[in-house]
Amino acid sequence: EETLLNQQIEALDLSERVQKALADSGLISIGDIVNKLEGGDRELLAVEGFGPKALEEVKDRLGAIGLIPA
Repeated sequence: EETLLNQQIEALDLSERVQKALADSGLISIGDIVNKLEGGDRELLAVEGFGPKALEEVKDRLGAIGLIPA
């Protein structure tokens, strides 16, 4: 699990728009995203250019690799 958290967000195969929004806000590893989610959805939704559809996409990918409940 720890190696997954250290991987870059590109490993999640997210859409370019979502990846750019996350990277522009300084979230570069999968662990960065998981840490933000621990504070609730609102923390990620506060990222500029990141809306409910992007949140759903991220949660789907994280769930698929077992980092959050699917």
